[in-house]
Formats: sequence, structure tokens, C-alpha cells
Amino acid sequence: MRKPMVENKYNLRPKDIKRAKVLKSERLHEDPFWRNDVVGAWCLSENTSKTVSDYMYCTYNDYWLGFYDDDAKSYAGKIKLSCSAHGGMSNYNFKEFFNPKEIENEMDLEIQEKLLARFNWLIDNGIVDMTDHK
Repeated sequence: MRKPMVENKYNLRPKDIKRAKVLKSERLHEDPFWRNDVVGAWCLSENTSKTVSDYMYCTYNDYWLGFYDDDAKSYAGKIKLSCSAHGGMSNYNFKEFFNPKEIENEMDLEIQEKLLARFNWLIDNGIVDMTDHK
């Protein structure tokens, strides 16, 4: 495994993400967030796809973060995280960022980097707070 290119500067684990507190909910309405009215959440997502073939043959990983409205039917006021592999055909669950035992291939590492970089950005921009994440 190559060395990760994103620093885990807040010592986060995936399970810590759901404990984050949204500080600036108005920022959830701006780019790069997108709206899912069906579940009542503002969302962020990325994947490791680089070519059309990656989509055709489901050879990519992705993550999805949902910031649920306070009055959402399910998960009201919560933050949910989902990671998947094989084009969404299987869950990709890991307990610790950049643990070689939880990384089978480059896409696993890359999606962890993308997720951690995005969460670092959320904290750095004061959109979420991780004070009580431990």
C-alpha cells in the first residue's frame, strides 16, 4: 500500500463522523452539497471512477454523507455515512482510516482519502464541529 496523501489531522474514525455537530446549516445549501428531498437531507458524495468503463463494470468505490433535516422522517438531525465498493454492489465498512488490514486495493485507499479530505474541509470551514467525537 502506498502512503496516504491525506492527513488525518483530527484523528477521526468513520464512526466519529456520525457524532459531528453541524454548526453552519446554511452552508449545507451551497455547492458542493446537493439535495435529496426523498430522505430529507443535504448530501455530499464522491467516487473513485475515472472512466466510463468504471461505471459500466462497477469498478469503483464511493462514499455518501447525508446531513438530515431536523424534521426528516428518518434520522432527523443526524449525519449518516455510507461507503461502498464494486459500484455500490457491496458495503465497504472500515473502522480506522488507512489501516492496511482494511484496504484491499487502490480504490479502498482512494475513497478513504476522499472522505477524510472532505471531512477535514467540513471541520476547517467551521461547517461541522468534532469537539465531542471521542
